[in-house]
Amino acid sequence: MAINVFLDYLDGDVAKSTNTLSGVGVWLDSYGDVIVQNAIMGAIGLGCIKLGLPVVIVVVFFVANSSLNMVSFHYNNTFGFDSYTGSELFRMYMDKKKSIFNRIFKNLIDPTASWIGLSLYTVRYWILIGMVWNMPLMFILITILHSARAIFMYIIYALHLAQYKKLWLSQALAILDNERQEYHNIRGSK
Repeated sequence: MAINVFLDYLDGDVAKSTNTLSGVGVWLDSYGDVIVQNAIMGAIGLGCIKLGLPVVIVVVFFVANSSLNMVSFHYNNTFGFDSYTGSELFRMYMDKKKSIFNRIFKNLIDPTASWIGLSLYTVRYWILIGMVWNMPLMFILITILHSARAIFMYIIYALHLAQYKKLWLSQALAILDNERQEYHNIRGSK
């Protein structure tokens, strides 16, 4: 895992410094990360099963993780989020109406928005805790967090498609979607 993280950062830095970024390279990097992360979590899941973790929890983790990867890629494409840096524009709109719900929603949709989101939704941190404390318990916690976040993001996207405007979060996402009138109203185009 440490070697993967090192190589992941290294290839991005080399591509940026040599100005050789390509769409294929970005795509391979993103999907390569997903494959490596799933392989690592599969190995950890098998180890946890040997320690007594029910198989159903490992299956639920992979269903939730796959769902979360799919919806995250969709958010990236539809709303212009970046997997590593999130969306500064989204944060700006979410911060216009400060409430506890908007802070929670912002961290669920864009975990890079704060250290709280990064801490909760970065699996590597939970794996490190599991390595020194209790891996099966951490695997269960990761499964719960991934499942809840995936369900939330799918519900919010469904509300976005239904053009539900009562949540500030829905309004902020509509402003980011260049196929929506709100996007063009803000930018003065169309």
